Amino acid sequence: MALKWWQWKHIDERLKLWGRALQGVEPYRIELVDEPGLTGLTNFTQRLIKVNPEMIRGLKPREGYEITKAVLCHEAGHRRFTTHAELNPVVHMVSNILEDQRIESLMMEEFAGTRPLIRRMTEALYEKSPELELTDDPGQVIAAALEWRWAIRLGLGLKGELSEINKERWEQVRPMVEDAWVAASTKDVDLIAWRIVTLLGIKEDEIPDWVKISLDRCGGMRAGDDRTEKKAPAPPKPFYADGSDGDPHPAPFDGELLPDGHKEGGRDYPIEPAPYAELEARATPMSRELIDELTPSPIDDAPRPTARGGTLSVRQYLREPERPFLIRDDERLAPPRLAIRVTIDHSTSMNHAVAGRTRIQHAAEAAMMLHLACLELEIDHGISVMPQQLTLANLTTGERGKALIAGVVPAKTGYENLAIAIERQSSELLSVVADLRVLFVLHDGYPNDAEKAQRLCLALRAKVEVIGVLIDPDDATAKAMRDIFGTDRLVACAANYLPNKLAAMLESIRGV
Repeated sequence: MALKWWQWKHIDERLKLWGRALQGVEPYRIELVDEPGLTGLTNFTQRLIKVNPEMIRGLKPREGYEITKAVLCHEAGHRRFTTHAELNPVVHMVSNILEDQRIESLMMEEFAGTRPLIRRMTEALYEKSPELELTDDPGQVIAAALEWRWAIRLGLGLKGELSEINKERWEQVRPMVEDAWVAASTKDVDLIAWRIVTLLGIKEDEIPDWVKISLDRCGGMRAGDDRTEKKAPAPPKPFYADGSDGDPHPAPFDGELLPDGHKEGGRDYPIEPAPYAELEARATPMSRELIDELTPSPIDDAPRPTARGGTLSVRQYLREPERPFLIRDDERLAPPRLAIRVTIDHSTSMNHAVAGRTRIQHAAEAAMMLHLACLELEIDHGISVMPQQLTLANLTTGERGKALIAGVVPAKTGYENLAIAIERQSSELLSVVADLRVLFVLHDGYPNDAEKAQRLCLALRAKVEVIGVLIDPDDATAKAMRDIFGTDRLVACAANYLPNKLAAMLESIRGV
């Protein structure tokens, strides 16, 4: 029997890592299950979260992946902000409808990058929901409360039409629903749910089946040391990818590569944002040294004599008739403007461990060091990986750039398009205004297109300084890579010395 897309080991691991990261400290265990009738479940007693990637049948792997991440975010919201109580089944169901919107607002405030994912889930659930029925059944008002939470996020209205009696009921219920969305705690939501049930006089069998199926579940009681987080809820607002009033269609989430079939031997491997505090802490001391080295030294602004013109000084003429002109610091040549690109070999061999970490982890530390220094000095730069040619960080990526550097992992391929990477990065460099353009290629040897890369490096001489940084070399690899980059433009070093080597090269370049 063929594996489903979410059963592939690397996808399963990444989804669970995502779900644990959103939960914060002491996360609950996560299970991905194809359980009919289940959307998601949070059991506080068992400290367990279950999510069904097949909750909406017929989706392509890319869509299913996005929606599964959104449901994991939703369940993480329950783990962080919901306190489950034993309630009447109808009150519990209504409270769950109200609580779901409250926790999603809190999670979107906490993690702005989750908005496009939750929007995609909202669109799918709204599209899947049937139209309201034109009956006097009070269950249709509860269905309206559920559908309204999706509609308000999308800037749409309710599907279908309520009867006259239910319209009057909805006018009374809707303000209470919206108050619950911004309630301070689950206890307040439970109280509002009880008021709604009491007002409608509704029974469990009057709630439409599709509403029951659409809801996730909460069960069990929290242990004494398992507390919710205290945080003011966010008010409901329109749903835009960037938080503005612009295009409501979200952009791809954080530049990641999403699954699309995942056939065995596929070359793509998703790079997702990862916690970067530890990596940044390791890279910061060296980046500070690099910043000090690359910062131009202050120069005394006192005039100094020059033989090529400036301001005529009679005193200077009397002292040195041959050099009567003075020049000030603001008239002197400015330090050369740098533009830097770093492209990292992303192939499977970069998973080889050196000094307790993989080659690509050492490369990530070197990239983070350079990124921090260039951010401080506002140097035009970019960090990317090949063969995907995916940009991880530059001057505009903000925290996402740091998170993507920390999340870089080797791809499932030994095929490296070195020439394509050099061509793309050099094109970027040639398009910017700079006195010195440098491309560092971090590689562990033997690309598939060595001859093409060699011709390209020769053609770029005097335009872009393409410098190969060979990781963990042996004699044969070093010779092959020297043929590509040139003897004077290849630097070889052990993986664990990459940050030091990259910093030393930039310090040398500053003196050019």
